[in-house]
Amino acid sequence: MVLAGCSEEWLEIEPQNELTTAQFYRNEADALAATTSAYDPLHSVGLYALDYQFIFYSHDDRVLIEFPLWNDLMFKSNEQSRIFPMYEYLFRGVYRTNMVLENVPGIEMDESLKQRLLAEAKFLRAFYYFNLRIIFNEPPLVLRVIKVVEESKLPNNSAAEIWAQIEADLQDAIDVLPETYDPANTGRATKGAALSLLGKAYLYQQKWEQATETLGMVIDSGVYQLSMPAGTDSIDYVNAYLSNFTPVAMPASNGGVYKAENNSESIFEIQNDDKEKGWNVYIGGYGTNGTLLSAYFSIIGWRNIAPTAEFVNQFEEAPVDHPSGLKYDPRRYASVYAEGDTIETREGFDHYNELFNPTKHVNLIINQGYQVRKYLYPLHSENANSPYVDPNNWRAIRYSDVLLMYAEAEYHAHGSTPVAVAALNQVRERAGMPPVTEITPEVIIHERDVELGLECLRFHDLVRWSLLPSPWVQPADMVSGFVVGKNEYLPIPLTEITKMEGLLKQNPGW
Repeated sequence: MVLAGCSEEWLEIEPQNELTTAQFYRNEADALAATTSAYDPLHSVGLYALDYQFIFYSHDDRVLIEFPLWNDLMFKSNEQSRIFPMYEYLFRGVYRTNMVLENVPGIEMDESLKQRLLAEAKFLRAFYYFNLRIIFNEPPLVLRVIKVVEESKLPNNSAAEIWAQIEADLQDAIDVLPETYDPANTGRATKGAALSLLGKAYLYQQKWEQATETLGMVIDSGVYQLSMPAGTDSIDYVNAYLSNFTPVAMPASNGGVYKAENNSESIFEIQNDDKEKGWNVYIGGYGTNGTLLSAYFSIIGWRNIAPTAEFVNQFEEAPVDHPSGLKYDPRRYASVYAEGDTIETREGFDHYNELFNPTKHVNLIINQGYQVRKYLYPLHSENANSPYVDPNNWRAIRYSDVLLMYAEAEYHAHGSTPVAVAALNQVRERAGMPPVTEITPEVIIHERDVELGLECLRFHDLVRWSLLPSPWVQPADMVSGFVVGKNEYLPIPLTEITKMEGLLKQNPGW
């Protein structure tokens, strides 16, 4: 496993220039540092700093990517450049949470803080394993720190075993985690984050009653609310939504702003910054907490992706009496650039008042007239040609997603009930779009498409909808190159299969 790469004999040699486990886990400061380090893999280049988005943009039927093999799902099981780093860093996260869970209990420190840190570690282990489950299917379930090579030859664990552990970790975490933190601890796992992830785990398992109950607890807590327009100007309706994907507050028509990172809508987000550049400004996660999303995907970067015209066409026309006077659902303007849109509205910044031109700002190989704006606005660059590490946080769980998951679970459990309709209509109300009167599969699919589009959730939605007893969609009809029975999951990296000496089996079809 990627968790262990040393022999028992090597472990007997005491390092002279770094702390051993016995030397480190001694006091409260060590416990805090160890738990904080368990968050670190999240903003590595192997996960949310690049590879997660690269892979799940390429798998998204609403996104085109410059590389044909990825766009058509034609890569092989020995593809290491994107798949292995994701697998590696997910297991690195598991390893660090296991280190906390094994070593922090023995530290003499404030007991309430200790229990909170252990709960954070359990949330994070569940988060890493949730991704391992939906991305890699049935990887090994590692619940201890592996110390010798002989213990690292591990077989697959079943989906049921992995889901059961995710549920157990989250249920433990929910009992302990606080609802909120002081500013110094912003970004740590909360009770709402654990409840939201547990509800999502139930949804993926088609445990509709449990999903409804758990997600309903997040809604009923009153801790979260959507970022709502403060006025009726078009910038209010666009920026109230767009603020969820920018590193800077967005202006409102009344002179105020819409808070961006860690706002009232944020349930769990990856905390990024560009303060430290590390040894290489183009390698996020190595000495820096920034991402490479702008470098790879923005109109001033390498422009490796572009939204499809079909995605843009999913946005409804706004009603004639829409307060903003916009022609389309305001979320369209926040999600994509279209011809004639102003690229940069901040005076003094590069590309100020420059208009978007598809022939200039989109990779011509994949140009359908539009470019991604969500997560790539405002433009982040240290000069016009060098978008270095981007400080924008990645919102892993948003409140609007909870509302839509709740509506979906409630629909499966009890049909188109008033509470399901009300939850979905909260999301539409923020955009000023007319309410729906009934929940149907088509309504759920559409609303997730326009609300959560370009957030790397679409492919996972298509897969889970295809696995329903009466499937809602057929991914093979939507995603280029998709093979049923194979492409629901990525291959386990071939190097890991080899290391396990036959115990670890490859996913079907690879």
